[in-house]
Amino acid sequence: MDEVKAMTHAGETVGRAMGTGLRKMRHGAVGVGHAGAEAAARAATAAERKLAESGQELAASTGTTRRRWPWLLALLGAATAGTAAVLRGRSSTEPDLVDEPAESDSNTDEQRIASNGAAPQPRAAEKELDRKN
Repeated sequence: MDEVKAMTHAGETVGRAMGTGLRKMRHGAVGVGHAGAEAAARAATAAERKLAESGQELAASTGTTRRRWPWLLALLGAATAGTAAVLRGRSSTEPDLVDEPAESDSNTDEQRIASNGAAPQPRAAEKELDRKN
């Protein structure tokens, strides 16, 4: 009986250790996620600042301030609309993968053919006739 108690205690101890380890791992993953988000935000801010500085230098050297981003937005919108149209058309042409529910014995032979193309299965009434003969 002492072995059973010892094994039970060992199992509880291991379970407690696993729970503690998993909890610490989850908290650590959250901390890493927050640190990564902060680093990405800092990098984005630095890149934006650097891009703005280079854009001002370019505008000063050319003497014109022409905005080209509206064309980029129009192109992006057209690409998005095209992708949506293709996906919408593709989803309507795909066959339904859900089988229809089985009906009663009133099915025709075509409806009773197995999905692998095998011959139709005999109806219950036909089976009874075969048993009587």
